[in-house]
Amino acid sequence: MKTIKYEEIKTPKTVEEFRTNLKKYFICIGKDREILMVRGKKHNIQVDEITSFSDLYKWGVQMITPTISFDVKKITMEETIQNMFQRDFTSVLSDEKRFPIYEMENADDVQEYVRTKNPMWVKMDNQILRCFFAKTLGDFSGYIWRDNPEFNNKEKEVVNV
Repeated sequence: MKTIKYEEIKTPKTVEEFRTNLKKYFICIGKDREILMVRGKKHNIQVDEITSFSDLYKWGVQMITPTISFDVKKITMEETIQNMFQRDFTSVLSDEKRFPIYEMENADDVQEYVRTKNPMWVKMDNQILRCFFAKTLGDFSGYIWRDNPEFNNKEKEVVNV
């Protein structure tokens, strides 16, 4: 299991790359990490059946487990105020000392992560992690980067499509 910098994550352009990133940046179990662990009406979904977050919503999935050590208590009030309106916490989540991102390469990595890193279930519409979802899952996450006219196009926001 290795850590990766936020800016080094390759945003997927194809469904196959999306599925690869599901296995890399979310808890997937099985010998080949073929099952995405989820909470909701349906449990433990085959990665090869998923084409986007829309599928997960359609199946009643409410929560997933990203492989980022995420503790909202580590975000300052100033950072919250600065970033909440654009819903872009990229600058915060890029702080690898406070929010390390772990890249899963195999089933052993997943076991080690679960055993040692205190994985957290998060809602798929988590406002702080939307930029993480957009970065790791691209357009398949349902979140896109959009110029925000309120900020004279100098800032971007993450929006749900």
